[in-house]
Amino acid sequence: MRLAVLAVLGLPALACLAGCGTDPRPLEHRVVVEPGRLEAESRRSPEHSVLAWWSTLQAREPEAAIGLLTPAARRPLDRAEFRSALRGGFGDWVEATAPRVLYTEREPGGATVYMRIDIGDWIGSVHVTEESAMLALPVVRRDGRWMIDNSTWLRVNSALHVALQQAARQERTRRKGETE
Repeated sequence: MRLAVLAVLGLPALACLAGCGTDPRPLEHRVVVEPGRLEAESRRSPEHSVLAWWSTLQAREPEAAIGLLTPAARRPLDRAEFRSALRGGFGDWVEATAPRVLYTEREPGGATVYMRIDIGDWIGSVHVTEESAMLALPVVRRDGRWMIDNSTWLRVNSALHVALQQAARQERTRRKGETE
């Protein structure tokens, strides 16, 4: 029961705490990472970089996702934990999302891309949304490309999913012990 409550309440709450915007009014709204949409974004835009990063998560390509983080954002990331989470429940969760860029705030040398993550399931080419979370990703220009400059959201969600996997294993072991 506790595991189910954590799974239902934990993800949206942690996703929001780890970088959410509070203003639900989009200045610019684009439905993204749909077939052909990523290619339509300018490869030189911060939005393209963020969508490309999300696409690597959906494809469960941890090294490609890490490659789109700045060195400063990579340092605190537990790569083994991230890989494990992306292979497990976190990867399942990300696959069932549809990110939408709401707007971007630009500043000298950087930007913040504000996204709404629609969480649900894909039925054919249609995403059926059950809930949404907000995410703000800071990006900076490095060597001619935009890179994500903060991995907090990724670290928090990876750790949560690894903890959920461990709790599920412990619960299975406990139940197995009760039946013997």
